[in-house]
Amino acid sequence: MGWLEDTLFVDQAVCYQDSSKLNSLEGKFDFVLDCGAYDQTFRSHSEIVADSLRFLKPLSKSVYVTLSPPILANTDKYGIFIGSATTALEAAYDTYRGLRDFNSARWAVFLPNKRALDYVARLLEDEAITPQVDSIHSFSSMPSAYEQLQSGKAKGKVVVDVTKLDLDQLALDSNNDKSESVVESPA
Repeated sequence: MGWLEDTLFVDQAVCYQDSSKLNSLEGKFDFVLDCGAYDQTFRSHSEIVADSLRFLKPLSKSVYVTLSPPILANTDKYGIFIGSATTALEAAYDTYRGLRDFNSARWAVFLPNKRALDYVARLLEDEAITPQVDSIHSFSSMPSAYEQLQSGKAKGKVVVDVTKLDLDQLALDSNNDKSESVVESPA
């Protein structure tokens, strides 16, 4: 994984599937950035945070940040009111668990930022970064794109190309769908 260390300027990148190496790293980090997408796992947010906090140096003001907070998952699962309350309780509990060892557990939530997006666009144009694309699907093959995404086997982004979308055909298809679903009552 040397390419990852060179690209991100980190001391060491570790494959999360190598449990022997992971166990040897407990309590050794000042900062853990959790970029995992946990929709496909059967682990709870609480289990993931607990597992990640063990890698921070104890009593050192180390920081754990997750890019996958349970905000949307809780809202989808429990609705807006109970989901929001559940999220608030999980945030308080994560904070408590971090502070217990004089560390910090935080959630990162992002909003679109034009300057940042322009900067990323320039990096793409200059080929300083390269997106990892698994597959590109036409709009009409969106169901297969969704299946690919849900399989959990995509090695990069699954892209739906809407640049060649025929809006007239889409409107025609939509009207056909509506006319097929209308049932006329006999007069």
